[in-house]
Amino acid sequence: MMRPALAAVLLALILLGPAAGQESPFGLPKPMGGPIVGLDGRVRTGLDAHPVPSPWTSAFDFGLSGSQGNTETLKLRAGFDVRCDSPDDFFLVNALYILNMNQEQAIENKAFLLTRNELPIESGFAWYVQAQLEYDEFRTVYFRAASHSGVSFTAVKDADQVFKLRAGAGTAYELGQPTPGQWVPEGQAGIDYEYKLTARTRFTSSADWYPDLQDLGHYRVRVRVSFDIMIDPELDLLLRIGAFDRYDSQSYGSKRNDLDYFATMQFRF
Repeated sequence: MMRPALAAVLLALILLGPAAGQESPFGLPKPMGGPIVGLDGRVRTGLDAHPVPSPWTSAFDFGLSGSQGNTETLKLRAGFDVRCDSPDDFFLVNALYILNMNQEQAIENKAFLLTRNELPIESGFAWYVQAQLEYDEFRTVYFRAASHSGVSFTAVKDADQVFKLRAGAGTAYELGQPTPGQWVPEGQAGIDYEYKLTARTRFTSSADWYPDLQDLGHYRVRVRVSFDIMIDPELDLLLRIGAFDRYDSQSYGSKRNDLDYFATMQFRF
């Protein structure tokens, strides 16, 4: 008897509620407003409330110059950068290719690749592994593949600047004359420095010294410097001005120092 009585009471509440000018407690809730639409036209959801920026960034830069007529020249420079920067991992790839043609003859043809992975240990220290490829058709030692490993230390890292030190050792494999297929044990000492001057400008530099562990009088130095200026924030388009310097104390007949300076457009994605 209790169940029919309880059902009758509930039915009466449902029927009498509207008559009393009140909403039924069993009615579906009504939305307070329409969907929230972002500036990009997409409907915003709860997942968009606190977006987490991706630690991955990548960029492509390109420069081209040339002439036609009495003098025919063409110079091409292309670069590609990938970086992952998170509290648990730091990874980068830098690739560069340069081709210079004069009267349909190559007078400059070189390519470079550097990749490094750093895994944090504690208190700013990290263990790193690095690989490097170099190709220069017009150098006596025209090809080099190298691998190094060691410890890096982040001395400064804040919203405006990053300063790192590293030290390690490894080996390099060289092809050319008079060193066909030679393995060279090398040490490594280097620094990285980045400084954000303004919201639209950034200065970046990197330098590494690789001494021959069998003869410390023989060594090579690699220095990269660049200055980035944001041109279009919506397209992530930048103007990059920089230089790449390579010095080999033992050049086997080639000039010891090669300096490349450039101005290119960089597109980030």
